[in-house]
Amino acid sequence: MPKPTAAANAAPMPASSRRVFLKAGAALGSVAALAVPLAVLPKAEAAEADPVFAALAAVRSARQERARLYRKLDVEHSAGHISAETDAEVMGSCSAYSAALRRTVRTVPSTKEGMQAWLALVWAPGTWEGAIPEEEVRPILATVRAYHVREAAHA
Repeated sequence: MPKPTAAANAAPMPASSRRVFLKAGAALGSVAALAVPLAVLPKAEAAEADPVFAALAAVRSARQERARLYRKLDVEHSAGHISAETDAEVMGSCSAYSAALRRTVRTVPSTKEGMQAWLALVWAPGTWEGAIPEEEVRPILATVRAYHVREAAHA
């Protein structure tokens, strides 16, 4: 994804196409946020011991910031003009969300609760749409394998 400064200098996407693209991304993020069942939320002791919960919290935070900026973008679009500053903020928030997802798929859970929460993120509808390229599937599967190899060694 281009850096915000590069995005500001690039040829602008037509407002109607850009708006459709960004609104679709916001909707997918909202669906993914709702897809995590309450049963996989961490217990206090699991959250302290398992690094995956910090990574998942970073994804949630980045998703919330991206959604906030999508709303700001929508307001500006409705007013007839999207500022270069808002455009750069949106591009930066999309990059931050992608980076948080990349870190999370490489974080091996250390508890069963962590693995359940990690899998809930991985399988949630819309989690990857436009955020992580197809080549990220291998690290996702490597993380699942590493968890199960470690669990088998402890069994």
